[in-house]
Amino acid sequence: MAIASLLGWLVTFFFLISLLAIICYQLMCFIDLEIDYINHYDSAVRINKVVMPEFIIQAVFCLVDLDSRKR
Repeated sequence: MAIASLLGWLVTFFFLISLLAIICYQLMCFIDLEIDYINHYDSAVRINKVVMPEFIIQAVFCLVDLDSRKR
């Protein structure tokens, strides 16, 4: 039981770190756009590549939260 709890915590932790990395990447793209290092079309392409993985990670968090409330 303790191993399963630890494994669940580690998976959630790594998902959270990856979500923070995606958000930091999006912020860096917005900063590049603000400083005019990149045009808005290229910035949109870069940001759109990480939107779906971000939504998937948030959906996994939602499902884990709903599952943990049942117990």
